[in-house]
Amino acid sequence: MFFKLGVWPNTVKLKAVHDISFDIKEGETFGIVGESGCGKSTTGRCIIHLYDITSGSIYFQGYRIAAGDRWNQKEIKYSKIHLKEKIKAIKKQEQHDLPLLSPDDQQKLIKKDEEKIRKLKERNDVLITRQKWKIKSIHYDNKHSPKSLRNQIQMIFQDPVDSLDPRMTVEDIIQEGLKIQGFHNAAENHRKTVEILKKVGLVPEHASRYPHEFSGGQRQRIGIARALIMNPKLLICDEPISALDVSIRAQIINLLNELKEEMGLTMIFIAHDLSTVKYFCNRIGVMYFGNMVELADSDELFRHPLHPYTKSLLSAIPQPNPFTEKRRTRLVYKPNEVHDYSQQKPTFREILPGHFVLCNDEEEQKYKKEIEDIDSGKAIVKNGEEIKIEG
Repeated sequence: MFFKLGVWPNTVKLKAVHDISFDIKEGETFGIVGESGCGKSTTGRCIIHLYDITSGSIYFQGYRIAAGDRWNQKEIKYSKIHLKEKIKAIKKQEQHDLPLLSPDDQQKLIKKDEEKIRKLKERNDVLITRQKWKIKSIHYDNKHSPKSLRNQIQMIFQDPVDSLDPRMTVEDIIQEGLKIQGFHNAAENHRKTVEILKKVGLVPEHASRYPHEFSGGQRQRIGIARALIMNPKLLICDEPISALDVSIRAQIINLLNELKEEMGLTMIFIAHDLSTVKYFCNRIGVMYFGNMVELADSDELFRHPLHPYTKSLLSAIPQPNPFTEKRRTRLVYKPNEVHDYSQQKPTFREILPGHFVLCNDEEEQKYKKEIEDIDSGKAIVKNGEEIKIEG
């Protein structure tokens, strides 16, 4: 996912999300964690189609609901450039060899080079035709993906204040999605609104009020009600508790847990706090600088944290004991110091079944050795740091 920044001619492209791939199983809660600006919210907004992705594909229930053609356009562009370079090299070599040959051999060489160029052009035409067909398919899917499927994906936004229109009543806010989808029966929409308000812990009398009359936790419940009234299958929770007080956070988490069980929801839960994500999610993906650096089951991630950034996040989880909290050291992730990718670039690899890490060959062997030490009792993990046990 790219964003254009600045004003022409000083525009730059920011790559917010790069080469991430994951699947979400029906009925599970998938957590995405990472620092601010790492691409968590962008990933969620791309899935719900608030942003048009620049390359890659998003599939939901077997249908491609979004795709980007940037990579295909680049393939066409650079295949033409490489073709010109190859033809130029053949012509240059031909000009060098012709004076050294007899007239008959010169004709043979010219015909041979023409045949080479013809074959290169044919192969290039096949490649361009294939990429143009893929681009056409991408545009068709983006335009014709079933609306009924996209409606099954809803989102709870991070800020409960800015995500609610201050000029609309709660009932209008919650019903807006229904009206967009063509449900204009006022009595039926009111019944659904009252029902969903009760489900999220509010009362029917709140329907006629405005957002400024509510507390932060109540506003977030209104945001949840707005998403749930569409009866979604996939609910994207974009840091729904980060703007709330600690006491209110527990209420919202418990509410989401209850709604998940009651409505059979599949969730993507985006957050900073790894301890909350561990409690709430089945699997966790860790993002850094637009990349997915580690992905595993919740228990597995805490038992075998492998990537240095995951370890730094675990070391930042606050401890309830003020004395140990004061004495403990936090790990700082410095990519230039802990990684050497000058010889081999990293790829997303499965180290254990279901446990993926972004690493190269050397790091893969190192991580496997760490797992052996932890499982054999030669080392333990404390605050995200592996501690060797002597003797």
